[in-house]
Amino acid sequence: IIQEYVRTFTGSLEEIELDKNRLLPIIKDTAYISHVQEIAGDDPKNVFAQVPFVGELGILFAFDDKNGYRFAKKQEVAGFASDDEALLQLAIRNLEQSRPEPRITNMQYLAIVDDAGAYGSSLILLNDFWEKFPGSFRGNLVVFPVSRDMLIVTGSDETEGLLAANEAATEWIKEMPYVISDKPIVRRNGKWMPFLQ
Repeated sequence: IIQEYVRTFTGSLEEIELDKNRLLPIIKDTAYISHVQEIAGDDPKNVFAQVPFVGELGILFAFDDKNGYRFAKKQEVAGFASDDEALLQLAIRNLEQSRPEPRITNMQYLAIVDDAGAYGSSLILLNDFWEKFPGSFRGNLVVFPVSRDMLIVTGSDETEGLLAANEAATEWIKEMPYVISDKPIVRRNGKWMPFLQ
């Protein structure tokens, strides 16, 4: 675990090829992003590539290989795209091509999306996934990005679903590894925004 943690920041255990086709987006909470940047230090060569997302969520970029992933430094990806939005779209396209099919467990008022990997939370970024989401919930889709490999999904008009999702997220955030947030976001007109209950 310690080796994986160190490698995530530095890549020092084994170099990962800096291939733009292996660049993927990883959703994290902003407190985590600030924490890993503090560990890496403020030397310009150690500044991580990142973009804000919604609410308390941000997006880090990572180079992926068979042994795991390492967060990408800003200077390492400088030539990959013309700006941050183009870099994000590149990483999203890579995710679409490489992601495993997640397991979706539909219940009466909510669904659990589990991809058993490091990029489950990043499914939030895939428009096609949500436009074709198999769950049928009242209102707009609401997602609790509880951990890196698990999302809770319900509808903005699902009173019972929201209650159950809130309770589950509050408990799981205390117990699960690699937690992100128990704060829900809602998808309206193809865009994510904080969900105010």
